[in-house]
Amino acid sequence: MKKHHPPRYYQRVAINKTVEEVAKGKNKLLLVLATGTGKTYVAFQIIWRLWKSGIKKKILYLADRNILIDQTIAGDFKPFKNSLYKIEKRNMDTSYQIYLSLYQQLSESNEEDNLELLKRSFKPDFFDLIIVDECHRGSARNDSNWRKILEYFDSATKIGMTATPKETSEISNIDYFGEPIYTYSLKDGINDGYLAPFEVIRFNTNIDSFGYRPEKGKLDVEGNLVEDRFYNPRDINTKIVIEERDKLVAKCITDFLKKTDRNKKTIVFCVDIEHAERMRRALANENSDLCAKDSRYVMRITGDESTGKGESENFCDDDLDYPTIVTTSKLLTTGVNCRTCKVIVLDNNFGENGMTEFKQIIGRGTRIQEDKNKLYFTILDFNGASRFFADEKFNGPEIKSLDYDLKDFTGDGFTYNFPEDEIDDTEDGIETRKKIYVNSEEVKLVSEIKQYYDEEGKIITQDFKLFEVDARDYILKEFGQYNDFLNFWKDKDKRVIILNELENKGFFIKKIRELFNSDSSVDDFDLLCKIAYGMKPITRKERANKPKVIEILDQQPEERRKILEVLLEQYSNGNLQDFADENNLKLKEINNKWSIIEVIEIFGGKNNYTDAVNDIHNALYS
Repeated sequence: MKKHHPPRYYQRVAINKTVEEVAKGKNKLLLVLATGTGKTYVAFQIIWRLWKSGIKKKILYLADRNILIDQTIAGDFKPFKNSLYKIEKRNMDTSYQIYLSLYQQLSESNEEDNLELLKRSFKPDFFDLIIVDECHRGSARNDSNWRKILEYFDSATKIGMTATPKETSEISNIDYFGEPIYTYSLKDGINDGYLAPFEVIRFNTNIDSFGYRPEKGKLDVEGNLVEDRFYNPRDINTKIVIEERDKLVAKCITDFLKKTDRNKKTIVFCVDIEHAERMRRALANENSDLCAKDSRYVMRITGDESTGKGESENFCDDDLDYPTIVTTSKLLTTGVNCRTCKVIVLDNNFGENGMTEFKQIIGRGTRIQEDKNKLYFTILDFNGASRFFADEKFNGPEIKSLDYDLKDFTGDGFTYNFPEDEIDDTEDGIETRKKIYVNSEEVKLVSEIKQYYDEEGKIITQDFKLFEVDARDYILKEFGQYNDFLNFWKDKDKRVIILNELENKGFFIKKIRELFNSDSSVDDFDLLCKIAYGMKPITRKERANKPKVIEILDQQPEERRKILEVLLEQYSNGNLQDFADENNLKLKEINNKWSIIEVIEIFGGKNNYTDAVNDIHNALYS
């Protein structure tokens, strides 16, 4: 029998609060506990106390994955022994006290009316207590068949448990269960040393960074003409598949494991089942030596395939080496207790429930296993998903908003607003549209960025690695030393040429900022100097406060100085890129106080205004 450890302090708080509220007669409760903090153990303790005290005699525990039910029976719920019963294959035995079931066993389906069988087998007041594990996955949807189970057993106390309460215009855990009576977040768990901290390595390919447009006359693998249009990064693996990208991603994963430990348990999250199978093949090819020793070194675990699905328990077993690398789509996103998982690979897209799914996926790596040397984990990000760390909703419960829509999330990175038909919210990641398959394309790494995060989800340090041509090589080749580049930059016409040439070579300032997580507090010039010359960036505010700039301001009459100070303030805040640009006179901060004609009159003519802003522009870069 599994030996139960005493509850940790936060578990004790959650258990006591719940038992107290139930004793007071509260009928619906919500507990929010980060993945890896022992929700199932907390559920066991709550049930045990209420059952042993006689407050609750017939109890139903609901989950949405069979592996979660089986893990629970073999693990935390084992002390219930013969009082425990798993409802399966439409067998409804009423002689037990503790019941475990999948939602699907008890809800309506197209094939079998399980809900009607449930009603014939159990009276509405049969259960005293229902605990809904991972309650964000459907029980809170107003029109969900699963919700009907809870409504049928109306008199039972309902306890929802989740790491990620779902709050959208259509789905609300809080509306159904009420505000959480206790929350213990990922941040809390890392702070307390109960959850593993993590590092993130972001791989940016030319295709994922800048999109893809086929050359004229390009044929797909079947010999069909590929439509000549631009495919944005979101289209990759959903609308168009580029064979060389699969190979590059598999190589990056394999190279990382070779540098660290090839026996690290690794989960690769893919767009859909077909993508998961392609990545299995690509990873098997990259690791042919280890696959020759045991074919289970790389496996696909998805809902449609019995062989890999049957290996999910072995993957979670701390003492078994195989499977080592598994590819999946949706099956392993929630609840699977793999304590020794050390690498999470993100090569999937996140739909309208992106933050919820992202938290759940990250949770696959947060469990600490000291005896297996699992003290931290690594996230390999190929799709820019780590932008979610910048979202204020990353820590703790999400704030309910009827307008909340993650498709419009921009974070601090480069994203698109996706049309409705581009969102993949299929439960099992099943392919729903025909894809185009192409090969013989050049796919290469643009950059590799290693990021270390603190418990707040904030970046502590970053290491950058740029590849091949890059902006650095272009700047060094065309402009030579720093002083030469500086002189070019001070000249307005030459500055425009620099930026245009960079864009022609595929280096967009906006994208470079995303790759380097650089916000608008740093000037474009300083960002490029960091890349080309390794110089530490000076902030805009530091440039605006240079002695030479202050000296020029002090020499100006009062009204002119006020205008220039407004422009400098907008420059410092990142609201204008080029201090000498004539269009700056159209800024609302200027027009709220002066018209363009008034500004020119105050300076005594357009030439005088131009001379003044050029003097400050040059002083900014002195």
